[in-house]
Amino acid sequence: MEPEPHAAPTSPTPPGPPPPLRPEDERLLATLIHLCGLLWVLGVPGIVGVLLIWLLKRDQSAFVDHHGKEATNFQISMLVYGVAIAGVAVIGLILTIVLVGFLLFIPAIVASVGLVLLQVVTAILGAIEANRGGYYRYPLTIRFIR
Repeated sequence: MEPEPHAAPTSPTPPGPPPPLRPEDERLLATLIHLCGLLWVLGVPGIVGVLLIWLLKRDQSAFVDHHGKEATNFQISMLVYGVAIAGVAVIGLILTIVLVGFLLFIPAIVASVGLVLLQVVTAILGAIEANRGGYYRYPLTIRFIR
């Protein structure tokens, strides 16, 4: 008896593209993306949740991809603006010691409050628009990711 020839080894099939999301799942994920921008209230940087959902689901939905890019750009923009305002506040605080800095320090505090309000209001508006199935664009956003 002759030995049986062995079958040629087969390579594993690469996984196909992820299945597209249902419209209600798209709306839910896009809504969550915007609301994750408010995680900073709990001490977690907002961009963490935004990036997590966007990076995991962007290939399954152009809708989720759009909202993820918008929210990511907005979170990065808020970080840039926040650092700039903090710098002005520190300079103003130092100059306050010399009795001149209140001209910088007080506006920096007001700008910080305005930045927080902008972030809260726009995240809620973005979540509402995404939940309705619409596309939202944040104001004052630098488009780092296109």
